[in-house]
Amino acid sequence: MITLSYTPIAYKESQFMDIIEKRVRKEIRKYGYFKAKEKVYVLDDGSKEFAVSVSMLKGIFKDVLTLLPVKKLNAKKIIIPWNLEREITEKFSCFLEHKKFPKRKKNHIYLLKCVLDEELEVYAKLKKLSYTPKKEPCHQIIEEMQKQHPETKFSLYRSFEQL
Repeated sequence: MITLSYTPIAYKESQFMDIIEKRVRKEIRKYGYFKAKEKVYVLDDGSKEFAVSVSMLKGIFKDVLTLLPVKKLNAKKIIIPWNLEREITEKFSCFLEHKKFPKRKKNHIYLLKCVLDEELEVYAKLKKLSYTPKKEPCHQIIEEMQKQHPETKFSLYRSFEQL
């Protein structure tokens, strides 16, 4: 059984995997990231985000997409290793500093921006994916709010999406 910090519900492994994959599929549909028989590049930084992105896309699209790992950003359609903590930390910092949110390049895809770091770790462990562990710091204020109100990170994500 899998228990996450933000919910008292314990999930079976298959339930957990379905929830995460469903969330990513919804993100793909919402933004229309991919077309059939397309070549998609994935920035390979050795992170769990890279490993999970490749594993998940192979599971969702089978042979419909061609995934190619690259080490550098280029002008082609590329998946950036990203997660929900990075997304909200970046936008929350801009918000606190009264700056505009950074413009995203149209060819950059932030596929896992709807998935928590904690969820990525569990997913990678269940799929037995190898990666270089890195702990991304989340903004301290967000972490404090998350302790008191477990859905804070998801709420911030949805709020920033609407801005």
